[in-house]
Formats: sequence, C-alpha cells, structure tokens
Amino acid sequence: MPLCFNILCSLDKACFCPITPFMKHIFFTALLSSCLLICTAQQSDVFKYNTSENTQKDLVTRMLKYPQFTKGKAFFVNGTVTEALFNYHYDTNQVLFINAKNDTLELSEPELYQQIVIESDTFLYTKQGFLQLVSATPFCKLLVKRNLILIGSEKKSAYGGYSATSSSTALNSYPDGTMHRIINTDENYFYRYRDSYFFTDRFQNIYLANKKGARDLGWKKEKEVKNFIDKANINFEKKEDILKLVSFFQTIGIE
Repeated sequence: MPLCFNILCSLDKACFCPITPFMKHIFFTALLSSCLLICTAQQSDVFKYNTSENTQKDLVTRMLKYPQFTKGKAFFVNGTVTEALFNYHYDTNQVLFINAKNDTLELSEPELYQQIVIESDTFLYTKQGFLQLVSATPFCKLLVKRNLILIGSEKKSAYGGYSATSSSTALNSYPDGTMHRIINTDENYFYRYRDSYFFTDRFQNIYLANKKGARDLGWKKEKEVKNFIDKANINFEKKEDILKLVSFFQTIGIE
C-alpha cells in the first residue's frame, strides 16, 4: 500500500473530528507533493535552499566545482602555458580565475585555450562552453557538462509547514532554469546536478552522447554502432554505459 495512503488512513482514524472529502483532498495533495520530493531526493543529489535560512553565497558555492580557487595551468593554442588560481562554474560552464588585483573573472577569449588543467581535472573549450574531460582515445573524447538545475519549490503555508509548488511558478529563471532571480520570503527551493555527456572526434566536432550522436560519430560503421547500442542496452544517462560505448568505438576503429 502506498505510503501516502497509509498516512491518510491514519489521519482519518486519529482525528477527533470527521475528515470531509475536501479535507482529504487537501491532505492527499500535500502528502503527494511531499512524497514526490522525498522520492526525488532519494534518487539524486538534491539539496534544499531556504530563502530565510540561506544566503545567495550558499547557492553560489554550490555552483562552483572547487571549495576554493585552486592552482592550475592554462594551455594556449599557440603553445604557451600560464598558471593561476582557477575554479569552474556549473551554471555558465566557464572557467573562472583570480587576477593580480584579486578580481574574479571569466576567461575573456576562451577559444584561445587548448585546455585548462585544475588538480587532476582537464577542461576543454567547445561550443557548449568548457567541458570536463572524462576519457580520451585516439578516435574520440568523452566530455561531461554539469549544470545546477531547479527541480521544485515550496511556499510557507499560513498554518506552518510548506506546500509544494510547480518550479515554473513564482520564479524568474535563467534560460536553462538553473537559478531564480526573485527571492520571496521563507520558501524552499530544491536543486540537483544534471550531467550531460558529449563526444568529440579528432577534428574537434562535438556530438551529444545519445543514439543519434553515436551514429553520427561512427557514421562509417553506423550499423555496427546501432547493433552494439541495442545489444548492450546502452543507457546514455549512465557514465559507465557511455564508457562501454567509447571502448567499442576504439575496438572497431571509429575514425
């Protein structure tokens, strides 16, 4: 029996006054919303941002890959190398650095950089922004793009507690829905990270890691690629499955 139904039955028995069909509808709606948020939190890396308890800094911190700016190297297309303190911004997919005046800036001409290396992580510039390198073979590279997305919100109710609302209401967002502009009093916003994977070939062409992208990358051996995807039941939302596909590309010699 579903959890929400069990709770509703318990409320009906425990209350001193009879619960009307309308009251049951209100209870059920609130409980269903809460259960959906709980299930979502169990399935992914979800965190809550409360507009009364948290500051904008708390949210900005979640948008940066590293807790603090970290020493790294920038490799230019012309072969020169420079060192600086870097960080990576999940919302814009840009590399940030701290200049001599202690200002935080984005790289003004990212196309001039071959790669940025921060600790053991490598970021390559593409038309999708700077993407992190996951794996590389002579035939293709696998890159990941991480974004912080808004998945839901709760408003403070008149009698205490919170009631879930649609993530599209009472919010102003960036085009990709990653951060709200208007902050109302005492609301909960729920965020999670979303990873999108991409292939690049040796000519730096980029393909979304899905069935079409895989076939486009391996168009000379499209039939073999399609058969492998179907037979191996590749899930393009799982890094492990996509890495299996990359290994297969290498096996059949995708050019």
